[in-house]
Amino acid sequence: MSDPVRILVVDDDEDDFLLTREMIQEAGGRFVVDWVSTYGEAVRELNDGRYHVYLIDYRLGQRNGLDLVQTAIVGGCKAPLIMMTGAGDRRVDMAALAAGAADYLVKERLSSELLERSIRYALERKRNEQLLHQAGERLEARVAARTAELTETNRRLKCQIEDRKQAEQKLLEREIQLQASEERYRIICEKSWDGIAILQGVRAVFVNPALAGMMKTSPAALLESTTINRFQGFYREKFESCLKLIDQGKRAMSFEGPSILSHGREIWTQWKLSPVEWEGKRACLATVRDITETKARETAVEIEAEHLRTSYNRLKASLKEHYRFGDIVGKSSAMQEVYDLILNASKTDANVVIEGESGTGKELVARAIHDFSDRAKAPFVPVNCGAIPEALFESEFFGHKRGAFTGASVETHGFFGLSQGGTLFLDEVGELTLGMQVKLLRAIEGGGYSQVGSSITLKRDVRIMAATNRDLAALVKGGSMREDFFYRVHVVGIRLPPLRDRKDDIPLLIDHFTRLYYGSKKPRILPGHLLGSLCSHDWPGNVRELQNVLHRYFAVNRIDFLEGPSSLARPYAVQGLEDPVADGVGLRQALEAFEKQYISKVLEENRWHKGKTAAVLEIPERTFYRKLKRYRLI
Repeated sequence: MSDPVRILVVDDDEDDFLLTREMIQEAGGRFVVDWVSTYGEAVRELNDGRYHVYLIDYRLGQRNGLDLVQTAIVGGCKAPLIMMTGAGDRRVDMAALAAGAADYLVKERLSSELLERSIRYALERKRNEQLLHQAGERLEARVAARTAELTETNRRLKCQIEDRKQAEQKLLEREIQLQASEERYRIICEKSWDGIAILQGVRAVFVNPALAGMMKTSPAALLESTTINRFQGFYREKFESCLKLIDQGKRAMSFEGPSILSHGREIWTQWKLSPVEWEGKRACLATVRDITETKARETAVEIEAEHLRTSYNRLKASLKEHYRFGDIVGKSSAMQEVYDLILNASKTDANVVIEGESGTGKELVARAIHDFSDRAKAPFVPVNCGAIPEALFESEFFGHKRGAFTGASVETHGFFGLSQGGTLFLDEVGELTLGMQVKLLRAIEGGGYSQVGSSITLKRDVRIMAATNRDLAALVKGGSMREDFFYRVHVVGIRLPPLRDRKDDIPLLIDHFTRLYYGSKKPRILPGHLLGSLCSHDWPGNVRELQNVLHRYFAVNRIDFLEGPSSLARPYAVQGLEDPVADGVGLRQALEAFEKQYISKVLEENRWHKGKTAAVLEIPERTFYRKLKRYRLI
């Protein structure tokens, strides 16, 4: 059941209100009628919004109903407003309708039917207006949504059109570039000195003039022939296999071989093959270069290299013949092996460990390797590892920044910085503690190092050479040396023989030190018995001891071997040898005279058995036979 229609009558005449209410009730509808008599009360009720219809009398005291209608419309009243007048006045009626009234009624002609019809008409009209308004809002919303959709579609179309225009422009530019590139490539192909060909299978589908000129034929003739036929023997098979691999999608490759020209001349050509696409089919791009002159130069270089090798061998033989290598003196087979190792080590940047007893000349070997290497012009920095305290290790080896610690008033570069580009020689490397080895290992392995007080990592370009009189392998086994450190520094190993194992070098060393101490002056001559004593001594201090003994002899004119307190000034003589040297004879003559007598004595003791004699003398048999011929002992 629907709710009743609430009606508010605005009339200053109560009798007129009662009459109006009676007529509304007579209409028989579900109406609830209320009444206000003043303008102010009506305004309040209009703002309340409880009523569905307002019946407003034109005359309301000092105000009129038109003002109330206008106030209601301005205030947003949604209920229909019906104007009632006492007598028909067309102007008032028109003004009411213009002000927003839904209808107007004349009280003199008013009836219940007319009043009901007017009320229902006003309600229906108001309902239709609301529906129309809602429909309009929905339509506006749909129009707005469609407009937004069309706007977005239009925007997208504009973007697509713009993108298409840009794509077409780029395509046009690309086409222009492609045409320009084709023209450039055409010019390059025509003007290139290298031969260029496109191969499909074993047949050329394109050749440039340079290739035709290289093969002494025309481009048309090359296109008509089979390319493989231009090669012979092994190279034909090589060429065919390369083409098959390229056809299978393999990467680019190259080979070279002899090509037979039409008139029978042979040339050497280098071919570089790369997979390409030609007219929609898989093909092979071949660049060809005439390397006949290059091959001739390579042959000449090989001949020159062989000549240099021969010269090198002659130089090597000359070094052996003169019994010295740099500052190292010796002619024994053991020292010849050392010379070979020095030469081989100088050709590489591999780390070297030189082992040998004290006084055998380990630093001289290290300097010789450095001087004969590509680092010869760079510094050679020797370091006595046994003299560096562990607390100062990093500062000494890696350097420090100014202010890094108390007393660091200046910046230092350390041994690594000083030897940059050259050689760092670690003497007595076996004296390094495990902690020192760990710190040194990272720098040697290429991880770089940092100065004390700096966070910047410096890279080294230093070759490491080390020397020791200790058994490094035994140190590793005993835990005194890290295994990784050992293998890092011990790439090339050189072991120096003690002087007692190469006594045939003693005369040469005596001659060397004698000339060293006397310079250009005429050297003193050692008596034969002293020479024999020197050659018979075991020399536990090795070459350094020999040098010291000779230096002392030339200073105080006596031989002291310093083997103990009781052995001072004890003269040595070889048993059974006479003094073969007369006064005034040169040192070399004296050495040769002693050597001849010593060999003869040993030959007699071994009953002239040449093999046993050479073994006792610790010299190669070839050298022994050469000395026998030299001294006319056979």
